[in-house]
Amino acid sequence: MLPEKIIIKLSLIIIVFGLSGLYLISLYVEPELTNINEIDKSFAGKVVRTEGTISKVFLHDSSTLFLNLKENEELQIIKFNAEENNLAKQDRISVTGEVVLHKGKLEIIVKKIEKQEK
Repeated sequence: MLPEKIIIKLSLIIIVFGLSGLYLISLYVEPELTNINEIDKSFAGKVVRTEGTISKVFLHDSSTLFLNLKENEELQIIKFNAEENNLAKQDRISVTGEVVLHKGKLEIIVKKIEKQEK
């Protein structure tokens, strides 16, 4: 039988490596692409990735960016703490974020926006 101190040290090492591995994996895992017209109330609270064309852009003075993303259907996209806005109407983007239901409307709270080449 191994001494208790060695078992504790091995356990801590395994925990640190395991958590580090999970963190690294989470950096590279992205949700599957979902069409805007497929996003409904059942997606509330889930993280999704979707893409479309910007139909409206508004940067509020509190550095909150509001976008309307259109691809057959239209969906509001919100990015808090937007330092800069290099997006314009008709830009094609890919968005990853959490779907929320706000005042009866579906919105995506952005985690990542990527501008796509035309």
